[in-house]
Amino acid sequence: MTLCVSLTGLVLFAQLQPVLVTDPVYPPNALEGGTVVATLVIENGVVEEVAILSGEERFTKSVENALRAWRFPQSVTHARIPVITHFRTPLGRTLSKVWAPASASL
Repeated sequence: MTLCVSLTGLVLFAQLQPVLVTDPVYPPNALEGGTVVATLVIENGVVEEVAILSGEERFTKSVENALRAWRFPQSVTHARIPVITHFRTPLGRTLSKVWAPASASL
């Protein structure tokens, strides 16, 4: 059986539940949302490795930093789990603001 936990755009597909979750920071230069797929290698409850499998480059560092801070019960001696992180476009961000002429006030 697979447990799906959704935490601020993070989806974890595993029978494991983290005891500490850090959400990724939305990059200030990103205008639209995106998705990052990663796997975690967990040793004794600590994330030892984060492998980014796919995703928009502007989001990958933020996701990697957040996932490295996750913690699981110490009873998890060795596990490899997939994580999908989805970023939604923040309210108020539109392409029209970016493409406005330099003389226009934003």
